[in-house]
Amino acid sequence: MMTENQSVSLLVNGMAQNIIAADDRGLLYGDGLFETIAFCTSQAPLWELHMQRLRTSCERLFLPMPEPELLAHECLRLVAGLTRAVVRITLTRGSGGQAYIPPENPKLNRILMRRTYPTISDGVSMIRSGIELDGSDVLSGIKHLNRLEQVLIGRECRQLNAGEALVCDRQGYVVEGLSS
Repeated sequence: MMTENQSVSLLVNGMAQNIIAADDRGLLYGDGLFETIAFCTSQAPLWELHMQRLRTSCERLFLPMPEPELLAHECLRLVAGLTRAVVRITLTRGSGGQAYIPPENPKLNRILMRRTYPTISDGVSMIRSGIELDGSDVLSGIKHLNRLEQVLIGRECRQLNAGEALVCDRQGYVVEGLSS
């Protein structure tokens, strides 16, 4: 539990804490999604686009969409007084259900975490990852919590001393930069 005099960098369901239930479906099954949003002097220039993708992703995964005003308020709590920061909004379906069968009326967990804004001074060393993404149509375009491929690509970057990876699908088409 965080004390009030500490700078708030993490909110769980609006509370300055770092506790989530061990039976949360996001931990057990990767049942959730996220958005990572850049803030400059408490402004998120791409806020509407992030909220649009979050809303679409929630609909596709049958998750209730939190009120964007609530998310904005919580983000501003995290970035208050900072010139630049990044906030990751993670939504999980919460606890409940029967193994892979989700609860009918999920109680969403909202985790907001502030991160430092990335800085690049002399460019970035980049590799083309040897790991190709599956490109499943069901999850395509959703920033879901099943990120094991990206974790393995991150390990590959560390081993090759690279700051970024160009990631392709099995057909050789560029899908993403690992962290860009």
